[in-house]
Amino acid sequence: MNNINEMIRQKALERLSEIMKLPVDSLDSEMQFKNMLKPSFVSMFKRNEFDILLDDIRDVSNSKILKKLEAGGLIIDTVDDYINHMINCYSENPDIVNSVLKLTRMTDD
Repeated sequence: MNNINEMIRQKALERLSEIMKLPVDSLDSEMQFKNMLKPSFVSMFKRNEFDILLDDIRDVSNSKILKKLEAGGLIIDTVDDYINHMINCYSENPDIVNSVLKLTRMTDD
């Protein structure tokens, strides 16, 4: 795996850690959001951690990926799914992924 993918992987883990208020080292790649990571609250009027994750996922997606997400053709259910989504979307729109994950701009090696 090249350096940029490793950097995206690390920053995506840090982003999940920040959103879910969990230590980075407690996140396992197979953790499922719906079973293992509980939002701090559920409300119709106040945004929770899952709302923020969904924003991240949608923000970095191009229109083709958004259509797949909306049709159920792409499901992001685990920590690893989120990380891989960020890595895949980086090739299409690196500036948005940079913004969401607060990456330091690198060139691909």
